[in-house]
Amino acid sequence: MTFMRDRKRAPKPVHPPVTGAGEAEAIRRHDSFFVRFKYVLRRDRLGQIAVVYLAILLFAALVGPIMLGHTATEAHLSWRFTAPLDTSNGFMYVLGSDALGRSFLARLIVAARTTLIVSVSAVLAAAVIGSLLGTAVGYVGGRVDSFVMRTADVMMAFPSLLLALIATCAPLGYRQMVAVIGGSDNAASIGLHVALGFERVGCLTAVGRKFDRWVDSVLMQRALGPGEATVPV
Repeated sequence: MTFMRDRKRAPKPVHPPVTGAGEAEAIRRHDSFFVRFKYVLRRDRLGQIAVVYLAILLFAALVGPIMLGHTATEAHLSWRFTAPLDTSNGFMYVLGSDALGRSFLARLIVAARTTLIVSVSAVLAAAVIGSLLGTAVGYVGGRVDSFVMRTADVMMAFPSLLLALIATCAPLGYRQMVAVIGGSDNAASIGLHVALGFERVGCLTAVGRKFDRWVDSVLMQRALGPGEATVPV
């Protein structure tokens, strides 16, 4: 005879005993998304840690560039290639420095804002355009539905983040975008960049090592907007 052990289940929230005309409104408030979210979060330690971590990242992305000022772009040649965890030049160099002596931590915080803008803009644009287009296509149906679906399949073959990065940087006044591809034999990545308008402008021979062999770095460039016709501001 086999006995099954009862599994412990988290108790479900019970509606407050409300009677009268306000009962429906009270139940609606009790079943709202934020009430359920707080109920689950109070019992999930990993969820609490994740929320705090995301809040720190969001604060750093929004407020960090304002607080840092020019720290991310200041070059100190005497502090080149500082090792990680070396805080002799200040806490901002805890992740080390690059070839120009710039803080990696400061540059990560400043770049987080651009990453946040690109990702949020891409998600919002995809949600709005996709919802409207999907509703219209679902209503019409037929050949229009098939054409839009096949077009969507083609678009899904391209990396959305790179497309969103190009679409976001062009209105901000950036003139050129440079891509560095590891390995001159990486035909897939090079072909993808060519399809998105990049041109091969150079190659640095044997400047990196990967899988016990020396690899090249291919430089590709793409003009944004008017490109070189734009006057620097």
